[in-house]
Amino acid sequence: MAVPSLSTSDPSNGDSDVYTNKNLTFTFAAALDSSTVTENTFLLIDRTTNKRVGVTLTYDSQVFRVTMVLDTMLKENTSYRALIVGTDTKVTDVLKDSASGDALAVTLKVDFSIGNDQFEIDTVIGKEVDAKTLEGDLFLPTNVKALGVNFTVNKVRPKNHTAGLADNLTGDKTVKFTFNKQIMPTGTLSDYAIVDVYPLFSTDYIAKNGDIKGSQTGTSTQDFTLPTGTISIDDSVLTVTFDRSFPSNVGVDIELLDSIQDVSGLDYGGNLKYSISTNLYPEVIPPRTVKRDIRHIDGDQIHDEYVDALIHKNSMFLWERMGRRINLSSLSWPSLKYIFSATILDILEDQDYEKFLRAGTRRQLGDMNVSVDSLIGRLALKIVSATKDRDRCLHTLNAGWEFATAIKSDGVDGLLNLNRLWYAPNGRYTQPWKKYVQPAIPAANLSINRQSKTNNPWW
Repeated sequence: MAVPSLSTSDPSNGDSDVYTNKNLTFTFAAALDSSTVTENTFLLIDRTTNKRVGVTLTYDSQVFRVTMVLDTMLKENTSYRALIVGTDTKVTDVLKDSASGDALAVTLKVDFSIGNDQFEIDTVIGKEVDAKTLEGDLFLPTNVKALGVNFTVNKVRPKNHTAGLADNLTGDKTVKFTFNKQIMPTGTLSDYAIVDVYPLFSTDYIAKNGDIKGSQTGTSTQDFTLPTGTISIDDSVLTVTFDRSFPSNVGVDIELLDSIQDVSGLDYGGNLKYSISTNLYPEVIPPRTVKRDIRHIDGDQIHDEYVDALIHKNSMFLWERMGRRINLSSLSWPSLKYIFSATILDILEDQDYEKFLRAGTRRQLGDMNVSVDSLIGRLALKIVSATKDRDRCLHTLNAGWEFATAIKSDGVDGLLNLNRLWYAPNGRYTQPWKKYVQPAIPAANLSINRQSKTNNPWW
């Protein structure tokens, strides 16, 4: 009796810092029944999402080696499991030995994890130098070849889509693009790139040293001027240098123009969309916390600077809605939970998710049988849960507010001009300065109760 016996695997069980483009190999002690080497017997699973990863299988009968060729690159900082199916799974398709026809009894598992910025340069086949250059940071599998021009960006610092950068970015207030060839230093600097520095939400909400621009008085000494970038060329490096430190809550977009040429006159043919953002004030929650909460619907694929922009927007919205009376430097748990839930909803209600939701819902006439696949179901449940959390937190933060129902003149001039409903035509209360928070005191008709009947401008 001879069952398939695994001699070696690459990666080995327990390996870490595996390359994102690593093709997996499994070498056996004897020949396999090639008809049983299928996508049903060799599986690759993303352990974070429990989803299968697309692979193409090849079998070398001379050395008894099965190779999983990746259909796409694996994700950084993620755990994976390779499964070789045996009879203990109680399924029909199992791996079998060629000579005896005996099946693998116990399913084999190979667990490994991907590192950060780990790539394996493909040297297996004879790719031309230009072909390797075209691949850039992709490092495509051996059966995939990049097409196009061969003047590209090899490296960028800071890394694209980075969020939470310091006021001097990586230390010298610069962004550097390193090309694979020397750049021709001709023309004006504006011919090379377009640089856009902008507030993530609004100019009023950029901040420095814990101060927000829109809340400053005329005596403020903070300089909220946004930096201006200038472009320089040094050999193969294009550098954008900014003239001052960045405020918080600021984004940077850089578009490299196709007028960039190498020294031989070859045009830059890339389509790099470069976007980064500075640290937030207030510092609420890191983007990875939000992405982790929706990882089952591919939330880990969302860029950090996009999540940070939503966190900032919801922070400022809450601050304004609460009449700027919450302490931004020490946010309460309901405040943090509100911002977290509102950000989750912003992502889930994005247009792409909405389309996905509509496409995944199926209806049947007659008995009104509705079928929703598991992914769509999880998405719907997440929306319901986040909505409840957001509304509950907002109710908690606003506990004690009451509408004004009557008015009695007390000689204060400001009260004489109020209309009966205390509303202006735009729907806001007419006296924003007349506001009060009523604490929970177990008594009635107290002075504090009567005072609470004054105006609340935020509802």
